[in-house]
Order: sequence, then structure tokens, then C-alpha cells
Amino acid sequence: MTALGQDLAMGGAHPLPTGTTLGDVEGELRYLMSRYDTMRTRLVPRGDGPPWQVVCSRGEIDLEVADAGGSDPAEVAAQVAGQVEARYRATPFDHVHEWPVRMAVVHAGGECRFAVLVMSHLVLDGAAAVLMMAETDARTTTPVQGHPPARTGPPSVAARRRARQNAAALRHWDTHLRSVPGFTVPPSRRPAVPPSRRPRHWTGILHSTALPVALREVACA
Repeated sequence: MTALGQDLAMGGAHPLPTGTTLGDVEGELRYLMSRYDTMRTRLVPRGDGPPWQVVCSRGEIDLEVADAGGSDPAEVAAQVAGQVEARYRATPFDHVHEWPVRMAVVHAGGECRFAVLVMSHLVLDGAAAVLMMAETDARTTTPVQGHPPARTGPPSVAARRRARQNAAALRHWDTHLRSVPGFTVPPSRRPAVPPSRRPRHWTGILHSTALPVALREVACA
């Protein structure tokens, strides 16, 4: 995303059912921000290191209300919704100071006609978007089978994955290191290096007398 200079934003504008109120749209945004921790995520820079991912437990978010006038409210509302979506996509997300979610409702002719929801790709991918839309329509409050509980956020998921990966690595090396034959390379004749001067990572170089000859033979073949 940094290399492309794009947030790879997902979402868009969609028409609202007749009778939808501003309170209904507010409720949808409130549901999204309350249920999904990724929508309450910001990044904290750490100098030259990678940023921290911070998940906030509470906060405020704006719901933009765009008023579309005109003789044909439905047509004008669609045009305004497209303009709002284009603006949301063209404006880079400030992941440090801004929530990675933008939402607006287009009001025309006394009715809420369109909703515009655009999210940074940091929030979700395509499969998660399908799940999110299904849960939002049903206002699901219970965990979905095969997915972590609703209150299980990125920190908990990362901790579990880190523990599983560490355990798998230990099992792998416990099995393979036992099958490694004994050392066949004689120990180094270099004098011992005191701990204070030892490098963080050791490197080794193997000089082969047969390799140059083999490479020449292969090159000439």
C-alpha cells in the first residue's frame, strides 16, 4: 500500500430501502464500529521500526450527511453518492489520526436515498467483507461458526497465532535436530572471542577446491 501510494479502499455507495431513516444509518455505523475491532484501529509510528497497531476501546466517528436537491431526487442522489465515494477513495486515509472507515448518507426529497461506506484495506479483505455484510444485515451479536468470537480482536488473534507458530517451530526442530549427524568439520583454530566482542550473528565461509573446477565443467558442457 505504501509503495503504490493507495489505500486499496473497499466498499462503495448503495441505495437504501424506502423508509430508511438517518437513525437507521447511524445504527449501522454504530454496529460496525462496535462489533469489529479492526475499524477502531490506528497506527502509531515508531521511528525506523514498524508501527504499532493500536485498537481503541471507544471513540467518536462522524457520519457525513450530504443533501441532494434537484427536480429528480433519486437521480441527483445517485450522482451525489458517486461524488462522495470518489472523494473518499481519492483522499488517502490518515491511519495515525483517522479511523480507517468513512461513511455518509445522501438525503434527497425528504428521504435517505444512498449510503456510502468506504474502508481502508487495513480493515478487511474480500472474504471478510462478505461476512461483514451478512452480519450487518442480520445485526448478528453471536460469534459465527468457524470465526473467532466477536470480542476477540487483533491482539488476541496475534497472540494465539504467535503461540501456535512458536509451538510448531519447536516441534519441527525437536524432530529434525535429533536426526542431524555428528559434526564432521573440525573445530576452528581461531582463538576464543570474549563475550563482549562476540557479534550478534555469526557467519561462516566454506572454501571449496572442487567447486571452481565443477563450475567450469558445467559452463563448458
